[in-house]
Amino acid sequence: MEKLASQKRPSKVENLYLNMTDDKRWFVNYKVVFNDGTKSKARKETGLAHYNIALQKELNFEKRKALGEKLMKLILADVAMGVDPQNRESDLKEIFQKEHLEAQKIEDEKISFDIALEYLKRDKGWINPSQQKQATAESVPTMLENNFKTFLITIGKADDLRTVTRLDIKNFIEKHFNMPLGSVGRWSSTTCQTAKGRVGMLFNSLLERDLIEVNPTKDVKIKHDSEKIEQDENDENEDLYEPWTNDEVSTWFEGFKNGVEFPVRITKNIQKVVEVTSYLIHYCFIRKREILRLKMSMIDFDNERFILPTKITKSARKLKANESIFIDIPTPALNALKEYVEFIFPNGFEKDDFLIWKFQSKNPYKYVTLNTQFDNVREVFKAKYPKMYNITNHYALKHTGAIKLFNVLSKMRKTPMEIQNKIKDQCRHATFSQTETYLRRLKLTFDEHREKIEF
Repeated sequence: MEKLASQKRPSKVENLYLNMTDDKRWFVNYKVVFNDGTKSKARKETGLAHYNIALQKELNFEKRKALGEKLMKLILADVAMGVDPQNRESDLKEIFQKEHLEAQKIEDEKISFDIALEYLKRDKGWINPSQQKQATAESVPTMLENNFKTFLITIGKADDLRTVTRLDIKNFIEKHFNMPLGSVGRWSSTTCQTAKGRVGMLFNSLLERDLIEVNPTKDVKIKHDSEKIEQDENDENEDLYEPWTNDEVSTWFEGFKNGVEFPVRITKNIQKVVEVTSYLIHYCFIRKREILRLKMSMIDFDNERFILPTKITKSARKLKANESIFIDIPTPALNALKEYVEFIFPNGFEKDDFLIWKFQSKNPYKYVTLNTQFDNVREVFKAKYPKMYNITNHYALKHTGAIKLFNVLSKMRKTPMEIQNKIKDQCRHATFSQTETYLRRLKLTFDEHREKIEF
């Protein structure tokens, strides 16, 4: 949550400590410094008035002390957000109202695929077409709906075409271009050129209305048929977007800690969600749809791993022989996960709580919501770090992580079989050949060496 816009708001806390001198009445002592330089009188917070913490009722000394320390953390967190602990309810209500209005504004400004297609039909005279236009008026919208809209839905951008990038168009074209031989939807170079032109027409209608600044089909190159990547029909689609560079990854994670100042519309909650999901994608190779279905019962902090029911995974039908899948949580992701849980569940959690949820509802985030939030955070980073031109896809963090894992295992002199088995397990591929295809598409190859054998 961001600080409220009103003039006088808390900016920091002074003289914060847990007073335990009177065994019958413990309290947290603190002063609030406001953004105009003034200070409050010394305050005594016992918990029940504003935080639903019964500090006095707990008789066990250690548990009571832990409650007191928790109360101090909550006071610090509130003040950091510009919330006055003594006006907590009204301040939080104001924040939620502002968030709702901003979210509604963003929602109202969206340009869905259906709206864009309606614009295109009007511009081309396809609503009541003449006989000469009849065939085109049917074929172009049909292709766009059956192919492009379906693709946009899979990447979570069908509800707002303003978020579509040049790389999205490139991935859409190459997805069809490189489909396995004999697949329905495999396009030749000529068909790809036609598809690009039709998609370009859709965005031109938005460009002419000043709803977008650049047509994302611009500069998308169509490959020759000789450049097809041939693959087996059983190869699974790994959503292979261009990986981030290592510098982009480190700048991204460091920016959440310090260095990036977010606008009011990107609340602290949104920042935390995008940050923790980035860690889980990059280090644990968990897909976004899986993250949004994670419950707290699936996190094994003691053994530093996720325990996922097979049914929530992408390859559930192929892995149905297993009841659960175990995924290691590397230390950077584990630390980020613990910090996120402490922030989002300050009063504790239940095992059925979703890991990713909104403040006033325990319903999980929608896939589209997470994509939109990533896009908004990404634009803030690009404004501060213009060289981060590559960060166009959230899930591509996984591919950078897989490359790093491959290189680390190679330096450890693991055999090719050991490396592929480790990556197969962490990616949860259903087959060994799927891992081989994934490594090939990431352009990862094992060093060839020649050993002379005497006999």
